[in-house]
Amino acid sequence: MKISAPADFPAYRVRGYVLETPHTRVSLPDLAPGESSEITLPVTGFQKDILLKVVKPTGYVALQQTMTLNETN
Repeated sequence: MKISAPADFPAYRVRGYVLETPHTRVSLPDLAPGESSEITLPVTGFQKDILLKVVKPTGYVALQQTMTLNETN
């Protein structure tokens, strides 16, 4: 999965964020504005849809989205 920090907002390095799924928690790499990084998420079972949450260091859920998995994800 590719994650990206927008080039314009926030205008500071993003640090300490975590990506959560119902079964795992992955620390996201620090990203400067406009930077991208690839991460790998383990997928278990045969779930077609997976709930993803991006959580700030404060515990606030910054983004929550359901992703549909397919052979190309």
